[in-house]
Amino acid sequence: MDVLVVTHGTFGSALLDAASEFVGRSQGVQALGLPLREGADDLARWVGEALARSEKEGGLLILV
Repeated sequence: MDVLVVTHGTFGSALLDAASEFVGRSQGVQALGLPLREGADDLARWVGEALARSEKEGGLLILV
């Protein structure tokens, strides 16, 4: 199962960086940060693209 962490700005990337210091980088885990100037339509498109990229049978867990 892939994991997508969706946050404001770069917070999700920072969380993944911190976690990788303890457990290493995990394949299939990515962060998606919504810039302040972008809207809900952009976010929906980006999440949809992430869903399409998820190739594993277990699907995609989205953490918001």
